[in-house]
Parts: sequence; C-alpha cells; structure tokens
Amino acid sequence: MVNPLYLIALFLASAFAIALFDKVKREIGLGLLYATLAAALVLVGFRLWELSQNPALQSQFFTAGFEVPLSIGLSFGFQEVILLIVVLVMGFLGSIAFGRRFFLDGAQPMALYMLLLLGASGLILTRDIFNAFVFMEILSIASYALIGIRQTRTSLASGIKYMMAGGISSALLLIGIIFAYRFTGTLNLDMWILNPVAESLAYRVALFLIAMAVFIDLKPFPANGWALDVYQSAHGGMGAILSSVHSTALIFLMYKLLPLMDYGMLALFAGAGLVSFMMANLIALRQTDAKRLLGYSSTAQTGLLIFIIYGLSNLGVPGYYSLVIAIGFIISNSLAKGGLFWLSEMVEGKSLKSWSALKADSGLLICFGIFTIALVGLPPFPGFFAKWELVRVLFTIDQPYLVIPILIGSLLEAFYMFRWLGFAAKGVSPEGYRPGAHRYMPVVLGVLTLFVVSYLIPTGLLKLPVNSLYPVLGLLVFSLLDFFPARLKGLMAILGLGAYGYLQVWPVLPPMGQLFAVILVGGAIVQIFGFMHRWGKAEGLFPVLMMLILSLANLLTAGSKLEFFLAWEFMTVSSWMLIMRGRHARAAGLSYITFSLGAAFLIMGGLMLMPEFPLTYPLIWQLSFVQIGFTPLVLMLAGFLIKMGALGVHVWLPGAYAEAEDDSTALISSVLSKAGVFGMVLVLGMSVKSIGTGVLPIALGWIGVFTALGGALMAVFQEDVKKLLAYSSMSQLGYVVTGLSLMTHLGWMSALYLALTHMMFKALIFMAIAGVIYRTGTRKLYEMGGLIKKMPISFISVLMGIIAVSGVPPLTGFGSKWFTYTALIEQGRYLQTAVAFFSSAVAFLYLYKLIHTVFLGQPKPSQAHVKEAPIWFLIPQGVFIMLIMGASMFPNLITQPISKAIADFIPKPEWLSWTGYNISLASPNLQAYWNGNLVMYVTMGVFMVPLIWLMLVIAKPQKVKQFNIVYAAERPYKPWTTHVAYNMFAHYQKALGSWVKPRAVSFWNGVGEWSQSLGATFGRLYTGNGQTYLLHIFLYTIVMFMILGVIK
Repeated sequence: MVNPLYLIALFLASAFAIALFDKVKREIGLGLLYATLAAALVLVGFRLWELSQNPALQSQFFTAGFEVPLSIGLSFGFQEVILLIVVLVMGFLGSIAFGRRFFLDGAQPMALYMLLLLGASGLILTRDIFNAFVFMEILSIASYALIGIRQTRTSLASGIKYMMAGGISSALLLIGIIFAYRFTGTLNLDMWILNPVAESLAYRVALFLIAMAVFIDLKPFPANGWALDVYQSAHGGMGAILSSVHSTALIFLMYKLLPLMDYGMLALFAGAGLVSFMMANLIALRQTDAKRLLGYSSTAQTGLLIFIIYGLSNLGVPGYYSLVIAIGFIISNSLAKGGLFWLSEMVEGKSLKSWSALKADSGLLICFGIFTIALVGLPPFPGFFAKWELVRVLFTIDQPYLVIPILIGSLLEAFYMFRWLGFAAKGVSPEGYRPGAHRYMPVVLGVLTLFVVSYLIPTGLLKLPVNSLYPVLGLLVFSLLDFFPARLKGLMAILGLGAYGYLQVWPVLPPMGQLFAVILVGGAIVQIFGFMHRWGKAEGLFPVLMMLILSLANLLTAGSKLEFFLAWEFMTVSSWMLIMRGRHARAAGLSYITFSLGAAFLIMGGLMLMPEFPLTYPLIWQLSFVQIGFTPLVLMLAGFLIKMGALGVHVWLPGAYAEAEDDSTALISSVLSKAGVFGMVLVLGMSVKSIGTGVLPIALGWIGVFTALGGALMAVFQEDVKKLLAYSSMSQLGYVVTGLSLMTHLGWMSALYLALTHMMFKALIFMAIAGVIYRTGTRKLYEMGGLIKKMPISFISVLMGIIAVSGVPPLTGFGSKWFTYTALIEQGRYLQTAVAFFSSAVAFLYLYKLIHTVFLGQPKPSQAHVKEAPIWFLIPQGVFIMLIMGASMFPNLITQPISKAIADFIPKPEWLSWTGYNISLASPNLQAYWNGNLVMYVTMGVFMVPLIWLMLVIAKPQKVKQFNIVYAAERPYKPWTTHVAYNMFAHYQKALGSWVKPRAVSFWNGVGEWSQSLGATFGRLYTGNGQTYLLHIFLYTIVMFMILGVIK
C-alpha cells in the first residue's frame, strides 16, 4: 500500500540530491528531476489502481506512528489522487517547458521546482491546518524565486509584489490558525469537523481569516492586480504552474474548509467567486497583452471554481459532487491554460496580434486552437461536460437565475479567446516565433493528454455511446489521411458517409428523421463533389467536413438531451472552422461563433427545463412521450432562430456566408441552416398539444414573414453576389419559420417541403456561383457580365435556381409558395399572407439582378479567358437539377412522404388528399388544387409553342449578338460605377431604403462597445503600483468582513 509520506520524502530528497549531483554534471541533476516526477506519477498511479480495486482501502495516514493530535494526518483517497495526478502531470510538462532554463541556471531553480511541487502536493494531502500553512509557505517561497528566474526588472518587480501579497495572506492565515486553535485545542481539520465549536463570533472570525487568506492567494477581483503583473512578466512556464498547480492545490484547501463554513461564509465566498468570474472576463475584453489576458482568464476560472464548491454546497448539493464538477473544469483549465502559457514562450511578441507568427507552423496553430476550444468549454473536452453538469444541477435545485451570469461570463470568455485565435489564424505579424524541442514537447503532450481525458470522461464516467464521439473520430482519422490528394479524400468521405448514413443512421429513424437525414446528410454528401475541384491536398478541409457532417448525423440519432447538445456543439465548432478557412473570415468567424454560442446557451437552458426522455431511441422517436412548457419552448426557439439567422439576430449571416470559401458557402446555406429547422420541429413537436394556435405561434409567424421580407429587401441592395444569396437564404428560411408557426398539418407541409427543396435549389445556385467566382476571381456583381456563352451550364443552373426561389411555375419553388399561401389563408392569417406575398415580389428584383448582371449584359475584356466551371462543380449541379426536375414533375414523390412524416405529430386532415398527381384542399375555409405534373406540361407548352412557331416563321434565324453598348446601358471598362448593375435599384432607396438600415447591426455593435468600455473602466483599477495593490487587498478584506457581518 502506497503511503503519502513516500511522495513528500521523494520530493524533499530530490531537492537536496539535485543540488549535490549538479556539481558533478548538470545533465545528472536534470535527469534526476525528470526521474523524480516520473516516479511520483507512478506512485500516485499505483495508488489509483489500489483504490479502484478496493475503494474501502485505508485513506487516512499519520506521521510518527501516532494518531492525531499527536501526529499530522494525511489523506490519500480518490479525491487527493485525482488532484495529485493533475498537479504532477502539469509539473512534469512544466519541467519540460522550463528545461532550458534549468540547464542554463543549474541546481537552484531545479531544487526550487521540486519544493514547489512538494508544497502543492502537501497542501492536497494534509489534514492539519498548520501543516497546510507550512506547505503554503514552501509553495509561495519557491514561487517567488522562480518568478524572478529571468532576472529582468519586470519579473523581479512582479515577484516582489507577489511576495507582499503572499505576506498579507500568510499573516491572515497564521492569525486565523492561532484563534481557531484557541477554541478547538487541535490543528486537525477532521477533529474541527467532528467536534464543532459552539456558536462563537470569535471562532467565526478565525475561520473567516483562514478562508480569506487562501482566497487572496486565489487572486479574486479586484484584489488580483499583483497577480496580473506576475502572469504578464513571468516565464510562460511559471504562468502555467501558477494557473494550474497553484490553483488546484489552493482550491482543494478551500474545499477542505467547506464543512466548517456556515451559510453566511458559503454565500460570501460563492458570491465573490461569481463576481470574479464575471468581472475578470469583462475586463479581459479590451486586453491586448497575451499573458495578461491569460491572467484575467485564470482569475475568472478560479472564481468560478469557488462558486461551484461553495455556492452549490450552500444550496444543498453534496460537497463531493460539487468537487467532481470542479475537477472537470480544473483538468480543462490546467491543460489548456498551461498549453497557452507554454506557447507564449514560442511567440516573440507580447500582443495578441503577434500570435499570427504561429501560422509559420500549422501544427502549433492547431494546438493553439485546441487549447482555446478546451478553455472555452466546448466539446469534446472536460470543461464542456463540467459546464453541462453545473447548469443541470442549478436547474435541478431550482436556481436557474444563477445560470445567467455563468453563461454570460462564459460567452465573454469565448469572445476574447476566439478573437485571439482569429488574430493568430488570419492576422499578419512581422514578429516571428522561437522553435525548440523543449518548447514543442509540453504543448504536444498537453494536447494528447487532453484528448485521452476527453475520451475517458464521456465514455467511462458518463456512459455516453461511442458514436457520440464519431465527429471527433472523423476529424482525427482524416487528419491522419491529410497527406492524400483532395479527390481521393473526397471519394473516401463520400463512400464512408454514405455507408454510415445507410447502415447506422437511416434504419434507426422514423419518417421525419429520415426526411432530415436526406437534407442534412444526403445533401452534404452530394456537395462533397464540389470540394473535389481543388488541386493538391486541400489540407485541413476534409477533416472539418467529416466532423461537421457526422455531427449533423448525430443530431438526428441523439438519444438524450446531452447527446443532442453535444452534437449541436460539435456542429458549432466544426462549422466555425469551416468558415474560418476563408481568406478574410476573421471578423465574420468571430461574429458567427459568438452568436452561435449565445444560441447554444439558450438551447441548453431550454433542454434543462425539459423532462428527461424515457428511452434511448433517437429523440425524434420520443416526442409523443414528452410535453414541454412555455419557457423551455421559448428559449429553444430563440436559440434555433439565431442559428437560422432570423431578423434582428441575423447580423452574423452575411459575413459568414460571404467570407467562407465559395464551395463551403453552398453547404452552410443549403444544409447547415436546416439544423435549426430540425431543432424547431423537435420542440414544436413536443408542444403541439400545449400551445395550439395561441399567441406564441402567431408571434412566431410574424418573425417568419418579417425575416422573409427583411432578407429579400436587403438582398436587393447588395453588390456582393454571395451576400445577395446570403440574404436570399435568410428570406427563404423566414417562409419555413412561418409554415412551422401555423402548427397545422398543411403549415408544416409548406415548411418541410420548402426546407427540402431549398436545400436543393440553394445548393444549386451557390455551387454555380462558386464556379463563376472560381473562374472570374471576383464576387462583385458589377465586375461580371456576359458569361452566358462562356459558362452555359452554370447559367442554366442559376436560371433553374432562381425560378425555384421566385416561386413561379413549374419548378418546386412554386409548390412551396402554393403550400405556404394556402396554409396561411386556411388559418385566416391574411395580413401575414400579404407580407409573405410582397416578400416574394421583392425577390424578383434581386433574382433579376443576379442573372442579368452575371450572365447577360456586356462581357468584360478581363474575363475573355473565362471558361465553364470545373466538372467537380458541375456534378452536384447536375444531381440537384435532376432532383428538382423530378420533384417538380412528380411532386407526390416527396409531398406524400412528408405528409406521412408530419402525421406522427399532427394528424392529416380529411380535406387534404392526393388523387394521382393532384393535391386537393377542401377545408371549410379554403378550396385549392395543384397538379405539379400538369403545371410542368403547361409551362413547357407555353415556352415551346412560341419557340417552334418562331423557328418555322423565321426562315433564317440568327444568333443574337451582344447588345450595342448604347442600348446595354453599361460600359465594359472602368469606372465600375457606370455599370448598370452598380446600385441597380437606387431608385427604390427613397421608398424602401429606411427599411433596410442596419439597425440590428448598430444595436449589436453598441452592445459590444458598451461591454468593452465598461470592462476598460474597471480595468483602470490596475495601476501597476505595488502599494496600490496592497491597499486593494486590505480594502477587499475589510469589505468582505463587513458583508459577512450582514449575512446571517
């Protein structure tokens, strides 16, 4: 059986031995350091194995062969072992990062490093409060010295500030211990707990002083100015140790004090922790120095951990369970924060923008991205599961209001971390980076450790099915295959996804799920052909595509709330990565991820308020077993509407669509947007009986029609072809929302028919335009023209697409609009019908502008070389053209299966029927009729008869040449402002311009500016003056004590 004294003796002996052997040879001392850390890990690992085999094994140990109070008690149970593993892993990786400094500076820093780990390990193991004071002093003294290892003015100054703050902390702790000993007669924490002191104000003050001393060392806002200076000036390896080893040991010491705290102290420290979490993240918004930014993040994380441990316990959650949640955050924070600090030693500059130097090494940039995602709390990393469990517990104990500041703080952290990552991925910096094996190794090992833990937690601890991690598996497998040519990877992706969808996804889904499988998985597979036009390897593309498409498949097959949200977040991360591949996607990517995470948090809140699903089948099977209330419905609808780009929360949409790579935009618009539709179907399907046709569906209908109108109007005035199509997609999704809002069988028919056909015709248009941009090299409409002869297939694709979008016969768009208008009229929503119809009329303007400008008009001399798009763009266009023609000619092939799928939620009324190719409506409010087959024949006849007549009458038909420049109303040369497409509908500005002013953009920009300005105001507290920081600590302690006097 492993005795914890072995660990303490090992570090102590190693510290002395290193000093001795270093005099013989430097390499021996360094080797001894690594051997000590490895031996410590083996000891603790063996202890973990012992406990796993026999959980009842002795966990209490005593020194000198006596029991307390004649000896010092040590605890070596599961909790201590897990936290020791975190400390030792970070210590081992940190020693590698420090390796060069150790080799240059000799025995002194190596011995100090051993003492630092001795202090942290002792803090975790000891059950004696005075012994904890001794270990804290060892930890602090070693830290002071290591902070100044660089011997620079700033590092020495920050070390002194740390020493001064630590001195105050030590004094408070010692005074508290003396007073507590006076009342208890012992220094053993277990005896304090077992023999509580009768209510005494002095004893309460003693406990407050002890807890406050530890809390100050955890750097709470606003008494953390000294710590920020330390993080900013210290070696990156030391920053990693402070944010992981220090924090872990001190957090656990706070946990040990938990049973001694009364309600007032628990509430006091929990509230202070939550304030620290919020304020540190707020102030960090304006931060430009990388290490100082990590300092704010560390303050925020430790504040959240204190809230979890003290706040949840105060609300009745068992202390051990709150520690389990905290450990998830500790693991993610330690490895991710440590990794970022280690990377900081590789970047020559200090600012966030200087991290673009990492682009010179794609592996380092990927590691940076992984650490960022882990730190923010996104899957598959432990912080995601810890955050889920924290929010779940708060909802379970009826404290949802506490979730709000946690999620707001998390969103602030995500904003500044992804902004930083955007600078690194898309910025330009003249500064370089410093490579080196001792710098690479801890970063790579940290990433590997993160992935190992991220596999063990969901599959081992949470018992999630392995397929819930398939998106990560797809990402990793195709990353390993990334050296293959792009077309081979594309073919492998098509075959693999096709087999997975056919064998694993399709059989387990009901008709509604199968419909969305066609849209989300089938539509994505077809579009993979478009990505195969790339020459070379297209590095990094197919791993992201696999992750995205597999996460969409997991949305459909998710059997629990956690599985659904896990798939949703996988989709969010992978779609952000896909958007960020665009050359100028930094700002657009930041806007996208911010709104997407905001939407995800709303969805999370809604999921928490929903009852548990009784079975493990896909959720789409279980909707009849679960009914949800008004609040979760509103929260989740809000989240899904943000994802779809509804009016007012659409500001991310044009940038994301426009700045993503052209072939990616087709997938984002046609497939990814339908994930929000699927989510709406899920939640509305669970509330059919409860909301009926009341106020909420009507309000949702207005959101839909105004989104349709707003998107159409904004598309009219666009000069960028991708932004025009982005707003067009927004408009079409507005019709889908309107149809779903009707909560009738016919209304859902209109929505889902449009969702399916929109996937086809919007993918068709975007893929064709991607080919045009690929050949012409421009997205500006007024820089194109006359491409009908050079790109005839693309012209046909766009022509068919805009006919479908416009809703005129004979293509599928006509059917979708027919369903929409009849469904609205049948429910008596005449005003919404009028707005929807007006939106369709406005759509003709931008659709005409699109096809006229790009394919008609004057050809540009600079585009004389242009030829048809690559065959890989044309393959998916051909597939979608055939599908659109088939669905238009024989609409029953899709309308009847859609009706069957909807019948599981909303019964089909008797007055809706199919007879051959006829669809008949004979409700009391409306009678209508549609025969898609007949419409196709009639439309073809209308075009063919005049064409044949003209060919017969005109004996010698001539090809129409390009219009004369005078009649074309444009010039093929510059200036572009003379082009007819430039500001084509300027004459409508007076009438409609006020409707499309960027009010939503201004509002959200104002929210961002206000938040950053507020953070900058609080940031002025930190002056860099050590005396001021001491004053902050004194005042903070006094204020905390006064608040404690008020709390009973």
